[in-house]
Amino acid sequence: MTIFWVVLAVAAVVAEMLTGTLYLLVVGLGAGLGAVASGLDAGVVVQCLVAAIVVVGGSLLVSRFRKPAPGEMAPDLQGSAEVVAVADAGKLRVRWRGTEWDARADDVLAPGEAVTVVRQQGNLLHVARHA
Repeated sequence: MTIFWVVLAVAAVVAEMLTGTLYLLVVGLGAGLGAVASGLDAGVVVQCLVAAIVVVGGSLLVSRFRKPAPGEMAPDLQGSAEVVAVADAGKLRVRWRGTEWDARADDVLAPGEAVTVVRQQGNLLHVARHA
């Protein structure tokens, strides 16, 4: 059974190197500790419990520490948008990812102008003119 855990741990770590999510690293760590439990002649149930506790606990820690700070956008949310309408005091409507959003900008912008999404605060996008 030790070989199974070692192969699983190595496969998870290799997959982690290809994806960069940190969750597969946690799975690799859990499988590695499952291998250690197997090497200590623990039963299969104990091995699985050790691996499961490490994976669940580690995944909770990773998700807690990988959350963006308030007002900070996750990297996959940034991108280009187009100004659809302009109101007063920097209020805008922009088309971003096929949907219209309320937005704010420090610059004076015109309809049809391309902008960059800087951050998201709730349902409000903060945008800036393309540099």
